[in-house]
Amino acid sequence: MAFGTPSTAGTANHVTGTTSTPTLPSYSVGDILYYFAACRTGTVGITTPPSGYTLLASGNGMFLYGKKAAGGESAQQITFDEGTTGKSTVMWSCSGGDADNLGTITHTSATSSDASADAAIETDSLTITNNNCQILFLGIWANDLSSGGITVTDPTQSQGRLFVLDTLTGADHTICGAYANQTTAANVTTDSFAFSGGSELSRSLTVALNDAAATGSGRLMSRTLVGGLLLGGLA
Repeated sequence: MAFGTPSTAGTANHVTGTTSTPTLPSYSVGDILYYFAACRTGTVGITTPPSGYTLLASGNGMFLYGKKAAGGESAQQITFDEGTTGKSTVMWSCSGGDADNLGTITHTSATSSDASADAAIETDSLTITNNNCQILFLGIWANDLSSGGITVTDPTQSQGRLFVLDTLTGADHTICGAYANQTTAANVTTDSFAFSGGSELSRSLTVALNDAAATGSGRLMSRTLVGGLLLGGLA
């Protein structure tokens, strides 16, 4: 099933302690609930993931989880392995995608860490071989927006914004998210969230997710036994 348009993100939770619980977004039963956690320090890890969620991609202190939404969902807590640096969690939902197979929904992902401070979150390139992928551009920048009136421009390859959220909690930082829904497989080139001012270090997580009928060189199609012959193979 092709990906739909993501929901508005729920209210983020910014903390310095070891636990965080973001607010649930609006959703329908069967949607994918996305849960993103980002830490200002890239070495922070997770000791207890959100209950019932599957890890889709991670790296450099960022973690993306997913769950097929059921009725009566409740907000879930995540636990980090340290309790001093700033951390943020946020959720959103989306229809479509391979919600029944979250263990294999991730087509590919990449994470990067800035070598020098600048006014951008640089996102990585991805090689895409399946049609109908959803691309998620996610990242964290070690500065807030409000104190300097800074604005953000989303990656040029994105089709819409998921969130731009800043905080002064536990050392200022900003988390950003955007998406693109592909129909035909196309490689993702390096891109960025561009800030109108400031200069800080950043990290990014770029993820491609399969829809339920993904086709291409990296997905095994169904096969059928006809007249003693096994038909089908790789798309």
